[in-house]
Amino acid sequence: ALAEAAFPTHQTRALSRAIVGVIDSGIDFRHATFRQPDGRTRLLAIWDQALEPVGAEAPPAGFDYGVEYTRAQIDAALASDAPGAPVRHVDRECHGTHVAGIAVGGGHPIDATGALRYQGAAPQADLIVVANTRVDHHGERSLGDCTDLFEAIAYILRTADALGRPVVINCSQGATIGAHDGSSLMERAIDYWSREAPGRVLVKSAGNEAEGKRHAEGIVTADRAQAVGMDVGRGTAAVVIDIWHDGDLGVAVMPPGPAGDTTPHVRPPLTATTPLGNGTIVTVDAMLDESGSGRHRTYVHIGQGTADAVPSGLWTLHIEGTGTWDAWVHEQAVTTFRRPFVSARRTVTLPGTATSVITVGAYVSNGRFTGGERGRLSRVSSHGPTRDGRPVPTLCAPGEELTAAQPGRTPHGPQSGTSMAAPVVAGAVARLLDLNPWMTADDVKRALQASARRDDITGPSPDPNRWGAGKLDVSRLVR
Repeated sequence: ALAEAAFPTHQTRALSRAIVGVIDSGIDFRHATFRQPDGRTRLLAIWDQALEPVGAEAPPAGFDYGVEYTRAQIDAALASDAPGAPVRHVDRECHGTHVAGIAVGGGHPIDATGALRYQGAAPQADLIVVANTRVDHHGERSLGDCTDLFEAIAYILRTADALGRPVVINCSQGATIGAHDGSSLMERAIDYWSREAPGRVLVKSAGNEAEGKRHAEGIVTADRAQAVGMDVGRGTAAVVIDIWHDGDLGVAVMPPGPAGDTTPHVRPPLTATTPLGNGTIVTVDAMLDESGSGRHRTYVHIGQGTADAVPSGLWTLHIEGTGTWDAWVHEQAVTTFRRPFVSARRTVTLPGTATSVITVGAYVSNGRFTGGERGRLSRVSSHGPTRDGRPVPTLCAPGEELTAAQPGRTPHGPQSGTSMAAPVVAGAVARLLDLNPWMTADDVKRALQASARRDDITGPSPDPNRWGAGKLDVSRLVR
């Protein structure tokens, strides 16, 4: 897939000035693909947000949690035979190592033709890694705590600014909760940072939600309420549903079991907490003009209360009034919507709906394990538009499946998803910033869109809410 995208060979490339930042589960800093030919690290820094400082360890200046490891400390650890000394950071999920390998992996081993295998998109770029792991995750990659993500971006930008170098940040994580229209405080902050100065770009995976059944939508009229079914799986500690709507809507919740055990309908700006007969506690918090977006929000929380877990089975949202609505289930809940309201539209995860973010979908580059047909859009790749009608993703890149670095005895392995497509684009953006570090995030987005490749599968006019502008073409992008 990388050869298809026409990356220059490792031997002819000059050292990169652009930095690639990765916010993820961490990195196997000992992996050979992240070292220079003399064995020293290519990592400028690691901030492990989940570690508690021990001894002389400390958080980065200006932050009060986690542990920062400098390039010198990482080199000292590489020279030591004692695991964990003086760097205790470990990527326990493998995800971050794989993402970083796709973006900047130096390649290993050399094949029969003399070319390096498993080389990343920008194999000489320096790297900054933030392990955003203070919150346990289940299922698709989550944002962790939003404050942690906010500060991870700030840390990477600050480090790059101190060196006077451009930076592209890859975030192969995402959240299903939010307005999906770029109005969240996190997304507005990203837009501000991206436009405050040139050479600052955030690349985000579109998400793997197209077949997840975690989004539903509808239009309610005064004479016809809607009953939206939700299948709750076993062992669920809590179910969170985030409903964004226009108009005057009231929401009630009905659990499985006897009729009549239903919460009252709640309209903005009211909140109601209702204990149900099955032991659960349901809170419906209805808000007007949330975060100044002009949209109304109804936040539903079903907690286990005195029950061992939220009872599995068919739960129902009763929506009455007038207006349009969209609902998303929190990615940690084992819960899906039923037809006819379930929808693959507007499933790009946050912060991928920010206006300045480059959001990347995935297509099949090697369907050996997934069975996908080469060149076709990955079945899981999230669809647009945003809730305010903007097309997303920006474009698509190879993502199903890519072989790259991983921790453990097998140094490389395959993974699939938009998480893998995003770092291909992040590496390409690093190449672009090498050529012109004064490009803004909007400049880079326009360049990616203008150079995107279209073929018999995308068609001459790709669906902008599935393909974006088409497929990444690095050769055209650089030209």
